[in-house]
Amino acid sequence: MKTLIDLIIELSLTGSMTILIILLFRGLAFRLPKNLSYLLWSVALFRLLVPFSVMSRWSLLGGVGWFDAPTKRMSESAFGAGIISTTSHTVLSPIANGIVKPLSSTLTVTNLAQNNLTLNYEGVLLTIWLIGVVVLLGFNLFKGYRLYKGVKQAVYLGDGVYQSSHFSSPFVIGVFNPKIILPATLSDEERYYILAHEKVHVRRFDPLWRSLACIALTLHWFNPLVWLGFNLAMRDMEMSCDEAVIQQYGHNIKKPYSTSMLRLAVGQPVYPFSPVAFGEGDTKQRVKNVLRFKKTKSWVGIVATLALIVLAVTLITNPMIQGDFTGKTYRVVSKVYEDPIYSFTYFESTYPTFTITDQNVISRKETSEVNWVDSDPLEKVSLTAADFQDPFNLLASSDAKKIIDKADERYVSRLSDEAGTTYWLFKQNNGDLYLAVGYDTPERHNSIRWFFELEEEPFYTSLETVYANRTNYVGNASKVGGIIGGFAYPSWSSYDHFEMTTSEMPYGVTVVLASEIAVDDTLINDSPNYEILKRNALMTFALVENVETVSFEFSDTDDQKMSVSFDKAELAEGLKDVIQTTLWEQGETYEQFKAFIASISVWE
Repeated sequence: MKTLIDLIIELSLTGSMTILIILLFRGLAFRLPKNLSYLLWSVALFRLLVPFSVMSRWSLLGGVGWFDAPTKRMSESAFGAGIISTTSHTVLSPIANGIVKPLSSTLTVTNLAQNNLTLNYEGVLLTIWLIGVVVLLGFNLFKGYRLYKGVKQAVYLGDGVYQSSHFSSPFVIGVFNPKIILPATLSDEERYYILAHEKVHVRRFDPLWRSLACIALTLHWFNPLVWLGFNLAMRDMEMSCDEAVIQQYGHNIKKPYSTSMLRLAVGQPVYPFSPVAFGEGDTKQRVKNVLRFKKTKSWVGIVATLALIVLAVTLITNPMIQGDFTGKTYRVVSKVYEDPIYSFTYFESTYPTFTITDQNVISRKETSEVNWVDSDPLEKVSLTAADFQDPFNLLASSDAKKIIDKADERYVSRLSDEAGTTYWLFKQNNGDLYLAVGYDTPERHNSIRWFFELEEEPFYTSLETVYANRTNYVGNASKVGGIIGGFAYPSWSSYDHFEMTTSEMPYGVTVVLASEIAVDDTLINDSPNYEILKRNALMTFALVENVETVSFEFSDTDDQKMSVSFDKAELAEGLKDVIQTTLWEQGETYEQFKAFIASISVWE
């Protein structure tokens, strides 16, 4: 379970990497219009403020290992090794629908005092962070109050513009109802240019963006990259406004416009980090930019804009797990480790089933349950066996220690339940998968409940047998039956027969399945069940040339019927970025077909 300090650290790390990449782009594109780099700073702002995002295989933030902020608590607790304490530990019952219930709270165990040290450590960090936030927020409020006192005495000129003798520099104040404040000492020409500049700010909603940037700065006050990014973003904002004025009124105003900026530079600027008001800063850089500003060629602008869009997409999205273990269902081969303090245990006949979906979600189903319980998406981490010394009690599990140390890739995922149920996935160099199931909450000791060895359950009985029935015609009943009959289906259903639609287009196949339990939309659309059916449909389209739709109809013991259909054109559209041919062409040879089956896991 993420704590507040976990969340802030995670946001700060991803925001920092985004800022570094923007700085690189900014350096390479320093001759381009500043509105491009100014727009790109909004991506950094998103990364610093928003704790979630969509996933993309094109994300630039993948493969670095900072997406392990939620697990820092366990890593940081290592300094507590060797300190012994006796603590009361609640024994929990097996998971049922994601809820863990206490069986007893009287068992006393001896454990390392790492959890208390970790909580104290986090408490100190949280206190320091809050002090910084309060100080910066209080200073901003004090400066804002003094500024508003001076604005009250300003003279209204109309159209949201005010004039005051209390200020020597122009600025915009307010967020949702911004006011432009001009010094009383401006000449008519200077007022003309400066007012044009300030109106660009208002028109582009710069006061709102600046306020959000100040909030990000307040939350991440400890991060020097955020301070650097804030200053450069504000500089780009001002220079892009200057360029907008030059484009509006012509390049012949460069000299008088620059002269106006230089004269106003001798005045007292507005407090640079105020969220409610901002003036014009860094006059030297702005004047240089105005004097060298030239109209960008159309083709350069188009290329730069496209590059900006691509870069923004790669920065605003989280990395998608690209492992070959997604889109598959797994059974437990063995228990490598089991925490001895718990009364409940699994036997070979009662092992749960796990599915890792295309969206990197781990779904779990107990043998006694019908529904699957989903976790949060997997995130890549960089933990080693040393980080699990306390929760694993690895002194009693050397096998688990070796597996973790030799893991080529490590991932973490959580359930949104009261127990803080957490999965740690370890992939070996040879492709073997191991899954640790445990609990991770700040209120009690972290603990690993089980450590399972996983093995993939195939979605089909014999791929060669299925492929041998490939046919051009959906009307070839023996061939189609050989294909359909070779598929695997959800564990609670069994294949009964199939029906063909060949009298009119679109040609289709309906697979009729008998269900051992009551069926409804929730059951069929449950992610592991749906993915089994989707995979069967894709294989059918690759093996039967003229079939356009594949449907699966479930009939339960009460004669209730539910169905789900897949359209070939729609599935092909979803795979257009993965395959460059038709679905039928994916099965031209057996080797091509096997490669296609392996690639299905990247379908979104």
